[in-house]
Amino acid sequence: MIVVKNRTVLKTGYYLDNFLFLMDFVSRRYSDILNANEMIFIASFKSLNINARRLYVRLISSKGPYFL
Repeated sequence: MIVVKNRTVLKTGYYLDNFLFLMDFVSRRYSDILNANEMIFIASFKSLNINARRLYVRLISSKGPYFL
C-alpha cells in the first residue's frame, strides 16, 4: 500500500496476493483435513497464469445482481 497525496493506492493485484496468502496458510495448516478435491483445486489454481488467477479471484469476490 502506498500513500500519495493523502490517498491510498493499493498494489496491483493485491487481492490475488491476499487470496494466495490465505490459500497457502490453509493448505499448510490444515492439509490433514483437506480432501482430494480441495487439494486438486489448490494445485490447479496455482498452475493458472497470473491473469487467470486474478480474474478468478475478482469474480468470486464480486457482489451485485449478477453475482449471487
